Amino acid sequence: MQQVSRVFKILALSAVAILHCSLAPLTSAQESSLNAIADHSHDPITVRSKPVIERLPVKVVRPVDLAVTSKNQILIADSGADCIFQLEEDGTVSLRAENLRDIKRICVDSDDSVYVLTSTTGEARIHQVTPDGKLAVLHVLNAPATCFARLADGTFAVAGSDLYLTKFDEPPTRIEKLNQPAVDMTKHISGGAELLFGSGVVMSLSSSGELVQRGMVPAGSSRLISLPTGRLAGLVGDSALKTDAGQKSGLFAIQTTEDAGTESRPVAHVPQGTLAVGFDRLGNLALANPDLRAITKVTAHFEVPCPHCGKPTRLNLVPAAAGETTSF
Repeated sequence: MQQVSRVFKILALSAVAILHCSLAPLTSAQESSLNAIADHSHDPITVRSKPVIERLPVKVVRPVDLAVTSKNQILIADSGADCIFQLEEDGTVSLRAENLRDIKRICVDSDDSVYVLTSTTGEARIHQVTPDGKLAVLHVLNAPATCFARLADGTFAVAGSDLYLTKFDEPPTRIEKLNQPAVDMTKHISGGAELLFGSGVVMSLSSSGELVQRGMVPAGSSRLISLPTGRLAGLVGDSALKTDAGQKSGLFAIQTTEDAGTESRPVAHVPQGTLAVGFDRLGNLALANPDLRAITKVTAHFEVPCPHCGKPTRLNLVPAAAGETTSF
C-alpha cells in the first residue's frame, strides 16, 4: 500500500505541473489582467499511461459480490465468511454486517442503504443493513433466488426460476415463470431493472412487470454491469459459468439490434475467475476474485488539487497505444 501511495503522490505532483498553474511571480503583463487567475481552466488532464493496479488490504474467503457507496467505500459480500466487509479509501477494513449465511448478492441505494439477498433451496430473503450494522429482514420468498435489484420507487425485483416484485409491506408478487433461470440483475441508471440470462440475452423489466429484450452479451456472462457511461456490459470471468471455451475474460458491452453483425470486443480485461466488479464515483474498477481470494482495484482516474484555488481537477490515465482496451 505504501508503494501505491507513493505512485499516487508522483502522479499528483506531475498533474500539478501539467496544469500550467505556475506559482512563479507574475510578470507585469500578467499582473495587468486581474482575471488571469480567476479564469484559469480546470479541464481534465490526460496522461498516456497504464492504470495503477493494486490488491486491496482485505482478507476474503469467497467474495461473491461487491458494491461501491457514494463515499467510495467498497463493500464486499463474502459467502465463505458469512459477512460483508467495508473497505475505506485509506485502507481501513471493518465489518458492515456478519452472520449472514448463503449470501448471493448485495446492492447499495443512493443514500448508501445496504441490502442483501440470501437464498437456500427453500427460500430467499432480502435484508436491510442499518447504519449501526443491525440486520432487518424486509421480505421472505418461498422460493430460491439468484439475483435482485432495488428499483427507483423502492420496489425490489427478485429472480431465479421465477420473477417476483416486492412492494413495500406487501407480500411478494410472482410476475411470471421465466423460460430460463436468471443469472443476474442490475438497476439501470434510468431506475428500472435489467435481467441477464445464461444464453446472454438481456431483458428490461418495465414498470408494469413486462419483460422486453434489450440486447445480447456473450453467452455464459456471469454478471450484468452498468458501466460509468450508462451502457450495460456482461462480465465473462467465472470459468464455471463460461459456455464458450474460446471466450476470454473481460467486460463486454451489450449489443443491441443495431449492433448485429459486429464483433463483440471487451471494454476491459479482467483476470480469469473474476466473479463481480464495481465502479467508484470516478469510474475506477474494483474486482472480486474468489480464485485468487482477492479484491483488486484498477485506478485510471484521479482528482488532484489546483495549486491556485484547491478545486479538484480530474487526471485521467489512458492507454499509450491506439486500439488498446479502455482503462477504467
